[in-house]
Amino acid sequence: MRKEDTVARLGGDEFVVLLSDLSDNESEALEMARNVSQKIHSVMDRGIFVGDVVLNVTLSLGVALIGKDGETVDEALKHADMAMYNAKDAGRNCTKFYSRFNGRGAKEV
Repeated sequence: MRKEDTVARLGGDEFVVLLSDLSDNESEALEMARNVSQKIHSVMDRGIFVGDVVLNVTLSLGVALIGKDGETVDEALKHADMAMYNAKDAGRNCTKFYSRFNGRGAKEV
């Protein structure tokens, strides 16, 4: 992650990564978020080594893109959670995106 990004554990096996200052352009912001998602998957696909044991982990990532037009943190988390459950419903170990960018309405991208 970059220095300006924030990573936090919400509880259990749920984490939040806040990527700030991606882009004011929705397509560019989506591409940047997609790249981060792919990097996270590629790191976790290697497994986690605990002594001589390799733990294999799969991820269901939900990404919410928001613009600067008034979405609250609670709304963004709700949308990311919805996208995550879409990833789980799609067979897990993938990323789904939810966008409400610059007040133009919500959509899955």
